Amino acid sequence: MDLREQLRNQISFIRTSCEGYDRGQVIEAIRVAAALRVLFHDTGRQTSLLTQLGAKQIRILSTVAQVHPNVVFFSGMSPLRITSTNGTVRASLGDAATKIPMPRLEWWQQVVSVVGSLRASRKDIVLGAANKEGGAHVDPQMSKDYRKLREGIWARVHYQGGREIVREPIRGTQLVCLRQMGYEVLNSPELIALTNSPRL
Repeated sequence: MDLREQLRNQISFIRTSCEGYDRGQVIEAIRVAAALRVLFHDTGRQTSLLTQLGAKQIRILSTVAQVHPNVVFFSGMSPLRITSTNGTVRASLGDAATKIPMPRLEWWQQVVSVVGSLRASRKDIVLGAANKEGGAHVDPQMSKDYRKLREGIWARVHYQGGREIVREPIRGTQLVCLRQMGYEVLNSPELIALTNSPRL
């Protein structure tokens, strides 16, 4: 098996799905999760593609600031954008204030979302989407934390006469996070260079 070709394939899958997401097919983020799982997730029975390539020290772009242990709310990958009439949650892509290459394992395990006791890493979000929402498997028994991300950590609040009358969750936080992860991977020079490395 040509591992370099497999790496190129996974990068291509991520790029194609990100393009689909940007055209409005937001469910393509689940396919991003499936490719990220192939690239990064090591278990006792499965070896990630990057580990097979010997790329344990490769650095991946992080667009998320380090979160303080005492923080009770943090939305590093799914910022709320306020307009005069609405609130939406969109991936920052290249507009993110933080752009730091970090070692692959640190990137994979970095906490990117905090809501009270929920502290979700990239790994948590990717595996939730890939293993529960059809990226690789379908399983209605989602973890409480992943379900919270899916149902929305932000809400639109509607007022009447100065009083709150409706609180409407902005759903799909996990999809926004996955789109941002796709951006990070596609803009990681060491990873992209690996697709053409003559040493593989």
